[in-house]
Amino acid sequence: MALEIAAANTVDRAYQFAESFTRHRLVAVEWDGIGDFLWKELTRFLHYETYYHFDPYRETTLPPASVQKIRQFADSICQYLSEIDVVEENRIVGTYGVIPSKIQKFAAKLSTISAMAEQNGWGLVGLGD
Repeated sequence: MALEIAAANTVDRAYQFAESFTRHRLVAVEWDGIGDFLWKELTRFLHYETYYHFDPYRETTLPPASVQKIRQFADSICQYLSEIDVVEENRIVGTYGVIPSKIQKFAAKLSTISAMAEQNGWGLVGLGD
């Protein structure tokens, strides 16, 4: 299961981005393990309560007013991961089955698409399985 999040003004446009050749630049993908990590470590991050609105099992839209909080959420993940040591890195891998660099790539992409959404006055669209 993977949740795909796109900066888009409509759900149809988000699907176009997700299916396009340039998908890797336009969509952040929350792969297996990342969602569990975010949920169980939520106190470490800003605005998880806004991110939590994304549903991995259906289409979800967040209005433009929520995009800044999602970007701050993503940036707080990057900040946390930049400060961990090897022991914490091994704990994350052992507990969630995902390497921190994969979480970092997801968070950086989420921050990037959030910035793109802010620039265009769009919201974010989550495309669940």
